[in-house]
Amino acid sequence: MPRKEHHSTPTIVGRFLYADLPAIPLDTPAFFDWLSLHSSFYFDSPLGSFTARREPRATSFFWYAFRRYHKRLYKAYLGRPSDLTSARLLAVAQQLAEKAGA
Repeated sequence: MPRKEHHSTPTIVGRFLYADLPAIPLDTPAFFDWLSLHSSFYFDSPLGSFTARREPRATSFFWYAFRRYHKRLYKAYLGRPSDLTSARLLAVAQQLAEKAGA
């Protein structure tokens, strides 16, 4: 069951990012530009869901996925902004769902 996300958190459902602006298709230059300007989003799919956050590491920023299940927090590496394709997001959602046993 998807968790209730804060209304202002940008959300990816299907192949679109829904934020304050009109929907942004994934895997487009507009999506990758959006990633460079924001620090979090929620991903929801039939394979699983997670909250993604951009974290500083050494001299760059990397994205990580977080999913809480039965009071336990699971974390997975998503990659650099250029690595966040729709296929990668789906793969990590499935990986976190399997780790959590959901």
